[in-house]
Amino acid sequence: MKKIILLCFLVITCEDVKRVWDNPYDPRSDRSLWTPDSLKAEQISLDEIELSWQRKGRDFDGFKIGKKMGEGDWQDSVAILWDSIYSWIDTLDLKEVVKNHVEYSYRLYAYADTNISNIVGISIKPIVPGPLGPVDVISVDYVPNETIYAQEKNLTVQWEKSLEGSFKKYHLHHTIENSSDTSVITFDDVNTTSWDTNKFNPKKQNWYWVELEDSTGQITKGNAKANSINEVPPAVQLDSITYNAGFFELKWSPVNIEDFQQYIIQHINISTGDTIDSSPIFEKVTGSDQAIANQDEEHKYQIITIDVWGDSSFSNIRNAS
Repeated sequence: MKKIILLCFLVITCEDVKRVWDNPYDPRSDRSLWTPDSLKAEQISLDEIELSWQRKGRDFDGFKIGKKMGEGDWQDSVAILWDSIYSWIDTLDLKEVVKNHVEYSYRLYAYADTNISNIVGISIKPIVPGPLGPVDVISVDYVPNETIYAQEKNLTVQWEKSLEGSFKKYHLHHTIENSSDTSVITFDDVNTTSWDTNKFNPKKQNWYWVELEDSTGQITKGNAKANSINEVPPAVQLDSITYNAGFFELKWSPVNIEDFQQYIIQHINISTGDTIDSSPIFEKVTGSDQAIANQDEEHKYQIITIDVWGDSSFSNIRNAS
């Protein structure tokens, strides 16, 4: 009888040794049999890292993922997934990636109630997104000018439109030649590509440039551009002065500029060269004028052309008697 009992015990013991403990819910289970396998990490876009793995073993509750950035603390259970899901995408904070470019570590394990499999891990260093392509100022133009008429004075700055998906702001900078002062205007609408002002001096170069800011805080500076300096209006040619019935008639060829303001007829003292008197003419197309002629006196006349910006030119001086 004792031999039979001993034999049965040996048989049971041998069977227990050969048994595969693969039930994840059994604390005695072989955890390697249901540990995730072939864990991979791939950066699939600037702000996404995908983890993928192979599932092993019998049914269990699911997977848990932990995460650590650089030398920071582990964040456990940043993702809890069903056991039928074998991939997960981590969405990155690009500002943090740019500011703190470190390795990202992940650990993964399967769980069944309070039991867990072995832990597998992997690390990856995200690619830092490069700064955006620059946005250049296209033009800095003002009106009126020699070729374009306008009732109101205005300067327009135009720049390229950003085509970047991570656009955040345009910063339009302005300075005047030979000045260290700089002003900045910010626009957060990507479709805003121009700005107008009536506070400017076309006799100096007004420099503008755009700094493009993306959602990560990186800034790219574009090429600057300035307005052209206002040109002095062309001087008219005083063609003739003729006497007629107590008046001198002055004739000249009118200027052909759109920023014309006035002519000034100067009566000059022939001895001293000082201006005796002057009279304005506000019609650009006018090419003649009359001046009172005093008998037995010699006279000199000159025509000044003035534009709306205050620049002026002087014609030749012609004698009249």
